Amino acid sequence: MKDVCLVAAYTPDQEREDMLRRLTRFLKGKKDIVLISHTPTPKDIIEDVNYHFYDQENELLSVKSAPSFWWYHDIGNAIIWSNDVWYHDNHKATRPVGYSMLPVTRNFFFGVNICKILGYDFVHYIEYDSEIESVDFINSTNELLTEYDGVTYWTENNHPHGAFCSYNLNSYSFDELKWDKKLFLDEFLEILKLPKEGSVENFVFDKMSKNKNILKRELPELDAVLKSCSPQLQGKYDYVPCIFLIRDDGTVTFFGKNTLAHTIKLSVLINAVNNFDFEINPGFWTLYDIGSITDVKKIFVFLDDVKIKEYDFTTQKLIDKHRENNKTVNK
Repeated sequence: MKDVCLVAAYTPDQEREDMLRRLTRFLKGKKDIVLISHTPTPKDIIEDVNYHFYDQENELLSVKSAPSFWWYHDIGNAIIWSNDVWYHDNHKATRPVGYSMLPVTRNFFFGVNICKILGYDFVHYIEYDSEIESVDFINSTNELLTEYDGVTYWTENNHPHGAFCSYNLNSYSFDELKWDKKLFLDEFLEILKLPKEGSVENFVFDKMSKNKNILKRELPELDAVLKSCSPQLQGKYDYVPCIFLIRDDGTVTFFGKNTLAHTIKLSVLINAVNNFDFEINPGFWTLYDIGSITDVKKIFVFLDDVKIKEYDFTTQKLIDKHRENNKTVNK
């Protein structure tokens, strides 16, 4: 039986790129790797994998009712709204439990479909921020997959662990693995009315376990061999909202805010040519026009010399989408 590691990734900054890099370098030569990502992947990582699928669509939910995903800031004469700074919401009741449902399920179902098309029998889904020291447990899981349709791990709070799961692709038809956006949203929005931890993981499990024989294992069994090292974004990058507004006249305006207790340095690199440096004192914010959208095509943002964000305005579709997610409303 032929197995493969399906690595799902979203790496918009250096920290997350390095997490993915460490994982693929470890797996290279030990397991076949299919990498699926919603962000462009550096060439050296692509060379570590057998197949690479880049999915530009990274659509995030923007449901206002349950829960709210909009971040806002009052600048006096107007309010800046952003659908890209959701993680700064400090109200637990409105944290985005299902915010990333669409890109996560696309990565999963697109990925397992690709693996089945490629002729693999067993697929091991691994998130990019995982660390493993040996593939022995993957080989042991292959033996289990000759008896079960899938192997999953469950937390103490009784929801599936999202970092690793395995399935016997021979047990599934292509129709069962289909990613159906409309159907998924209709079903998932009902779950979001009562947001709870593990909503996305439970949703995927419910799809994969229907009429199947799934082995549910305790999470400590996985913790002993795989470590999930999710980037500590809360209180690290998300405390500095960086927003780019594309105004009606085409002017691109940068907004940056410092909620830390010390001065920070933000650098904005335009088209890999023009650079703007900002020093923002604690509790202060800045608003600055950086150019016209006809000229501004690529933007990189650095926080204290570490890349934290990247923007692509090379097509009208990307520009329109960004405008929808980042706007100002006059008072």
